[in-house]
Amino acid sequence: MTNRNSDSPNIAYFAMRRTPDGEGHIGAALVVDGKGIPQEFRCTVPVRPSATQIAIYGATLRPLITFDLCGKMLLSSLTTGPVACLVESESELDLQEYVSVPVFHVHRTAMLDRNSRLEPSIYERRGRSKNEGSNGMPGEHIQLDSTASFAPVFVKCLPEQQKGLENLLPMLQTLFGFVDLVEPFERITSGCRVLGERDNRFA
Repeated sequence: MTNRNSDSPNIAYFAMRRTPDGEGHIGAALVVDGKGIPQEFRCTVPVRPSATQIAIYGATLRPLITFDLCGKMLLSSLTTGPVACLVESESELDLQEYVSVPVFHVHRTAMLDRNSRLEPSIYERRGRSKNEGSNGMPGEHIQLDSTASFAPVFVKCLPEQQKGLENLLPMLQTLFGFVDLVEPFERITSGCRVLGERDNRFA
């Protein structure tokens, strides 16, 4: 789906979802304009690794599927020209190595994804070096407050994208006045679920 009715800068959301049977991985990208209106939605057909592939690829399988087979392909196929890509897992910041558009992690609380340990809150990390993140790694979480009624969110990027994040903050702040910045990830979930109900390939 592509919508050409908006002239405002666009932001892409990228996420990975499991098929209902739990055996397939779907990559999906949703592009929204400055008011959160969808401009483009694309997803991959499910990637279903065999038991042998799971065994021989081991821990390298997940990044292979996420970045090589899904993220890189989806972001390069977008026609609406997003100025940035938002991801919901801090580990997915590594997508930056595969795409030219800046990649930022947006999340509700200052923590790592579900597979990682919790991080201290943005208040607990006061006094740390500016270039040291709350998990001891380069980078930092920047809190954004909404002009609407949405709860604050945090944004993080890889160190080399810090300037890009600073440049994007005004646009994110404007968008945050129209929609919850993490809500489009729920739309991706719903879109993939509908596909699973209507197309056996996604079931």
